[in-house]
Amino acid sequence: MNQFETCIPITPNNSYPSKT
Repeated sequence: MNQFETCIPITPNNSYPSKT
């Protein structure tokens, strides 16, 4: 599960859509 969190930090998606 940690891997997933590392990929997408705790930040607003609207700021930068990493994986829409």
